[in-house]
Amino acid sequence: FQAEDGIRDSVASRGLGDVYKRQVFMEARRTIKDPRSHLPHRLAALKLISQSGEPATDTSLLLSLLNPKTPSDLQVAIIPVLLREKNPAMIRSLIGRWGEHGPALRRAILDTLMSRTELTSLFLSLVTETMTELKASIDTGRRQLLLNHKNEEVRTRAQALSLIHISEPTRRYAISYAVFCLK
Repeated sequence: FQAEDGIRDSVASRGLGDVYKRQVFMEARRTIKDPRSHLPHRLAALKLISQSGEPATDTSLLLSLLNPKTPSDLQVAIIPVLLREKNPAMIRSLIGRWGEHGPALRRAILDTLMSRTELTSLFLSLVTETMTELKASIDTGRRQLLLNHKNEEVRTRAQALSLIHISEPTRRYAISYAVFCLK
């Protein structure tokens, strides 16, 4: 863009690079939305969009793509872009729709949230006791990472959530076995 501006008269081409950039970003937004576009093109468009500097426009677009009609690889690639900043509303939105997300997307969300301490802490502060499906999605390895985290606040919040999940049939079996042993 800048090279193209340098070729022309500097007075006549003032701001022309910005016009081209806007057109490129608009085309990237069209490409990523188009289900007929090939996945590599959509992933390249995502990379461009992540650098557009228009988070309000792009956030709503990217959130709209987190649905079963969008290829799983694209959904997974969207998560780090959405979570690049510490944004409680974004995390709330992602965990609020937890039941709609497939397993790969859930793993990507958890991986990204656990990649930075400030995101992990914010995530744990937003998880409530009633979110059993979400808590059940946190596998043993991730639970151990949370419970042994270097940050004391993260460890405390993880312990307070009682992340140990026992399914109802397993719980009933364990209780009946304990009662049998006590007799």
